[in-house]
Amino acid sequence: MSVVDFSTTQIAVSLAYHKALGVNNKQFLTVGLQGGLTQRNVSYGSLHFHDEFDGTTGYSGQTAEVLPGNNFSYPDYSAGLNYTAEVGKGGRFYAGAAIHHFLQPNISFYENKGKGDKLYTKYSSQLAANLPLTRDNRIQIHPRFLVAMQGPHMELNTGTNLRFAMGQYGSTALQVGSWARSVRNTDGFGLDAIVALVGRLRTWATTITRILSVQSFSGRRQTADGRRQTADGRRQTADGRRQTADGRRQTAEAAKK
Repeated sequence: MSVVDFSTTQIAVSLAYHKALGVNNKQFLTVGLQGGLTQRNVSYGSLHFHDEFDGTTGYSGQTAEVLPGNNFSYPDYSAGLNYTAEVGKGGRFYAGAAIHHFLQPNISFYENKGKGDKLYTKYSSQLAANLPLTRDNRIQIHPRFLVAMQGPHMELNTGTNLRFAMGQYGSTALQVGSWARSVRNTDGFGLDAIVALVGRLRTWATTITRILSVQSFSGRRQTADGRRQTADGRRQTADGRRQTADGRRQTAEAAKK
């Protein structure tokens, strides 16, 4: 059995620009761009063909197969747009779309490339929201809708999560939800999977903020202690000066007598 040594290497640079819509910073528009280079490589050393078989000992002959170059590369570009808005107290709404591989690069090792050798352009879009169900914002509903299309294929994901905040600060939450995925292939469109979700989520950003706050408070306390020590030192210096002045007065009075 032959094993083909095939590899794909990708290098890409992503850029994003965020623009606030309005002076209250409750709406943002984000534009993203990505450009990169993809390299594909295949090793023919482990491949054997029928005309190499010598009939007795193994594949020791030379093949007449015409093989293409084993290395090629192509550029690849993508772009996306996302809109974010604050809804009510603590709620968020998201809407975005993206286009990937919009130059449809050829991905075949052969020079005589056909129509099926192009990388299809991929279109994707998403709608999402984080909506509070209680006034204290400790219970939220997170509906999600994602769709992606590439050539004859399409994938549709939709679902909803419920988030229950735990603890005093709500940095840890219990999430419960369900999702459904439908796909379209060459043989038609149908339901592919149903997913149930139960998990515990910890907001590390909140934890880091609390740690930094504690460190900042400790730093302020140390600074205050240092200032108190400096003030004590200044008072001791003033006391020493007064004692020196008293000593000089006493010496002067003794000299007069």
